Amino acid sequence: MAALGERFRAAREARGLTLPEVSEQTRIRSVYLAAIEEEQWERIGAAVYIRGFIRTYATFLKLDVEQALRDYAGSPAVWNSPEASEEREAAEVASARAAGKRSTSGPAFVISAAPAHQNDRMKTTFPALRLPAWTAGLLWAAASLS
Repeated sequence: MAALGERFRAAREARGLTLPEVSEQTRIRSVYLAAIEEEQWERIGAAVYIRGFIRTYATFLKLDVEQALRDYAGSPAVWNSPEASEEREAAEVASARAAGKRSTSGPAFVISAAPAHQNDRMKTTFPALRLPAWTAGLLWAAASLS
């Protein structure tokens, strides 16, 4: 089976299209289209952009979108990236929740909406949130700005 980028390039060339022509019609910059065809994912940036570009490009070329996304998700470069480890952890947590299990994927802390004082008008109307431990610093920084 040909690599993902090779399949995109072959489909584009079979239709007699150049990268600038595809770029104009899909509204994806030609440097990103070239990065997809060369499988240089780091030139595009975040995985969410890559998946969106792959979806749009595959739809335009009338390729199987789901297969293209599966091929991208299975590539070694994706699984070695830090962003992918977060995606894997989120997928593991989601599958554990679907199976009715509690997540044990690492340290976490709980944010509660309980009022600090009895006279506070804030009511607890939602359950406590379980967040990964690394988000504590972000929340602390956001709280210190306000």
